[in-house]
Amino acid sequence: MEPLTILAGLGYVATAGLPAGLAYVRHRARRALGAGTPDEAAGEDTPVAPAFAGLVSATPAVRRTLVEVASELDLAPAALATVIELESGWDPGAPRKAMGTPRGGLNQVTVGAKLPGLDTPERVWAVRTWSAERQLRELVRPFFARLAGRSLGWTAFDLYKRNFLPAAARLPLDAQIAVRDSKESVVPGATLTKGAVYAANPGFDCEKKGHFTWADVERVVREVEGRAKGKWVTIGGQLVDAPPPAAQTTRPAPQAAGSSAAPPAQVAPALRVLVRQLNERWPGRSRASDGLLGDAAHQARKSDHNEGNALDVTHDPERGPDLDALAERLLADPRVTYVIWNKRIANRQIQGGAWRPYDGTNPHTRHLHVSVRAEARNDEHPWSLPDQGAAVAGAPGVPPLPGVVKGWNDGLVDNVYWSELEVGPYRLRVATDALSVRGVRLPVAFREALELCRISHYLPPTRVICDARWRAAARRVVLAPLAPPGLPALLDRYPMLEAQAREWSKRIGPKSAALLDGPWKEWTLEPGLRERQAVSYGLRRGDGAVWQLPGRVHDDAHKDWSQLWAPVHRKATRDGEEVDLVDELARGSELLLGGALPPWLLEVLR
Repeated sequence: MEPLTILAGLGYVATAGLPAGLAYVRHRARRALGAGTPDEAAGEDTPVAPAFAGLVSATPAVRRTLVEVASELDLAPAALATVIELESGWDPGAPRKAMGTPRGGLNQVTVGAKLPGLDTPERVWAVRTWSAERQLRELVRPFFARLAGRSLGWTAFDLYKRNFLPAAARLPLDAQIAVRDSKESVVPGATLTKGAVYAANPGFDCEKKGHFTWADVERVVREVEGRAKGKWVTIGGQLVDAPPPAAQTTRPAPQAAGSSAAPPAQVAPALRVLVRQLNERWPGRSRASDGLLGDAAHQARKSDHNEGNALDVTHDPERGPDLDALAERLLADPRVTYVIWNKRIANRQIQGGAWRPYDGTNPHTRHLHVSVRAEARNDEHPWSLPDQGAAVAGAPGVPPLPGVVKGWNDGLVDNVYWSELEVGPYRLRVATDALSVRGVRLPVAFREALELCRISHYLPPTRVICDARWRAAARRVVLAPLAPPGLPALLDRYPMLEAQAREWSKRIGPKSAALLDGPWKEWTLEPGLRERQAVSYGLRRGDGAVWQLPGRVHDDAHKDWSQLWAPVHRKATRDGEEVDLVDELARGSELLLGGALPPWLLEVLR
């Protein structure tokens, strides 16, 4: 697919004539690669949104990101900016003090928002350390993307009421949506009461009437808009007079020519994110062989490019990413099916993603090809990219991975999915796979596992839980730890622990959202465990027998390539009643062989 040709405009060519049609094709190609979007075409002097103090003092990058996110959400930047002003005053570190329900960031998210990775109060509180650009991308965008029927025509009030109380958004302005101490449902059939809404938001009752309506909420939104005093801020940070009201619910005008009609084939949103990240990290890279949608040659055969599920990245060793390092990062992402680069192909579903010779007609020496799974094409999580200047010599020379604890604190643990597991009278929630950081299942010491327990609601398993997990697993993987291609080959070829972990994770195969078990050892909770000791259990044989039985006691700082962690959630049920597993294990339980946990360990877990 060299050079890039986009076929999305051929229908337009037929109706508009060749010159106009070709202009449209070029325009769509530029937009697909991030060169001609309304977001990037907007100049430094383009008015963005009302001149709220926090937005004015932000960097141009923040204001440009606001425009990009609003465009992707099909919302007016002014409306989105006003809602953020109402929530946080454009302070990414808000609130400055912990009080009430833990919340944080530009749009004051809580655990109840159920955003990926923000499943504990501690992780929600940690978003206050993120940059405004990151919050716009990873908090604001996914939160508002869930609102149905989004429209450029929405005013700030239209957007806010759907954000604030979506169930009642269609009620008239004079409808009482909150009443002090009322047990009446906000709308018939809803569990949320008007009293609960009032208790959480008494500030909307400016006249102290004991209730408030949508009209009261609208009045507050208008007051927030008034903070800008009739001024807007440009991308570059200049203050200008506010545009006419009719122009305030539009995007900044694009400078590229061509039709604005959407092409018939849509590029996968996941790949749009990848392209944007590549362009941001390597702004001067060549795009001569970049490609997304299929040209005529691709349309004549089966190709992921035809569905918008593939991307070609130009080889530009001077100004672009090292494609060896990029290939390894892409293969670690569960959205990816396969990568082709420099006469080699690696498929995550074949041989654990190992590289194999590629003998296709195009050797792929001028560009790297990556395809994503159709069911993952809408996953817009940020991609893990190599740092600028990262190179590969022999083994992948990607930047070193953080430990699991640091990865957890930095929000890099990327695969905490839960599966229910019945063990006797208990119904547990167990992680479907071992924890991974940037796509790699990383080894963990028992000391690190206990630290993760301290900052989360998770626990290490017991041997009983490990056995039940194996029996219930939807996917069982058996890898030979001591025979070729097992431990000797692993240690000889990869002398460093991280390289061993990368290889072992690759051999296990793609990260799993279904219950996976077999190819690792777990640190287990044991009654006789002493401080600074650790016992491991696991590594299954083909018949399900355990290779690593409890016996040798390790130091709690020990870890190796196969010592992974698939945690258990400490909240469970016993005979239908909710219980805390720490309390259960403190007094002895069917989940634990040989008695109760020792006091020192209980103190750590609590």
